[in-house]
Amino acid sequence: MHRDEEDDVWLTVTLFSRPATAPARLAGPLVPVFQRGYARRCGAVLRRLSR
Repeated sequence: MHRDEEDDVWLTVTLFSRPATAPARLAGPLVPVFQRGYARRCGAVLRRLSR
């Protein structure tokens, strides 16, 4: 988290993942789609809470 010269606060999240279960491995390319959706939802909640 850091604050810029305009006094805005920025939070950077870095995600690394590896499928741990057989169903997650079978889901293959769908898993990142759901992960991005979850990350967007978390970002939306954080923006709403910070207002």
